[in-house]
Amino acid sequence: MAILSGILLATTPAFFVNSRLLLDNIYPVTFVLLWLIFLFKNKFFLSGLTLGIGIHSYHAAKIYMPLYFLLSLPRVASAKWGWFIVGFLIPIILFIPWLRAHPDTLTNQVSYVSSIDRQIGTNFVRNYLSYFDPAILFTTGDKTLIHSTGRTGVFLFPLVSLLVFGALHTITQKNYFGKLILIGFLTYPLAPAIINDPGRISRALVVISFGILLSIYGVKFMLESKEKLLKPIFYFLLSFIFLSFIFFLNDYFGNYRVRSRAVFNNNVGGAFESVLKSAQIRPVEKVYIDKNIFQAKYYFEFYKQKLRIYPKEVSFFDPNSEDFTKLPKGTIFVSSKKFQTLGNFEIIETVRELDGVESYFVYWNDEN
Repeated sequence: MAILSGILLATTPAFFVNSRLLLDNIYPVTFVLLWLIFLFKNKFFLSGLTLGIGIHSYHAAKIYMPLYFLLSLPRVASAKWGWFIVGFLIPIILFIPWLRAHPDTLTNQVSYVSSIDRQIGTNFVRNYLSYFDPAILFTTGDKTLIHSTGRTGVFLFPLVSLLVFGALHTITQKNYFGKLILIGFLTYPLAPAIINDPGRISRALVVISFGILLSIYGVKFMLESKEKLLKPIFYFLLSFIFLSFIFFLNDYFGNYRVRSRAVFNNNVGGAFESVLKSAQIRPVEKVYIDKNIFQAKYYFEFYKQKLRIYPKEVSFFDPNSEDFTKLPKGTIFVSSKKFQTLGNFEIIETVRELDGVESYFVYWNDEN
């Protein structure tokens, strides 16, 4: 079952997409799995320690990890409660000196997530239930194209049957871990539901951990059932899973790149790499970057470090208010706006997207 769990996890679209984004929202998946493994093996100190560390992994984890701590107590023998609690508290206590030195840490996190809805009493239930929309879970996924292809759900569609059978198995059997995983699945929307922004699975990726494990209970139910028909159905579903994943990959590395280009700031990397490489082969005195490009400073700093090219002087400006006639010889700049005439400047590079759309333009002035 461990190998099958790994296969199901690796072929989960939400896990595949978000693991390639280098964002912290995927971290709780690991901490949840480690917490359950240590809890299952009666390593209570390590289980509590994992939850304590996991609190710092992502904004939503500050709600999830204390909840999982409470859900773990029935499993922990009373004689072991001390180790479990100590393990949980150590990472939290060690965080106190950091908060004293950086008191704005928590307020900045709340600001980043966005403000909590003032009408939480009215919208919470609606938001909570929205996360169980079958379309989100199995056909469309997160509502933003950053975290989903928009054509595949959090899980591949064949997992519907495995999740249903898994839920039935955990309800009918006297199994603490089965019920713990089912409760984890049913409570996964708690954190994102307090924000008035439904459909954002990216804020609740812990559902991946519980969904995969619940599916494994579904596999167990089908293989151990006295109904002989369920076993061939399982093997059919397994084949369907691989086939669905192939279709997902074909779209992800194909048309999805065109559909999602705008939310990923288009080919900003191609634009900045062109500027930096030009600074190596031309007598560039100053580089100008259009500050209207989203997160321009951070992107440009990243590509400087990536290429290890460091221009003499860099400025971020608004091309709509700049007097280009006053810019000196040897000036290069990049903008998402195409200027038909711009004094002595000429376009030396046009950055295009996969569908041929022109997204960035690199200008160069080699005359006074």
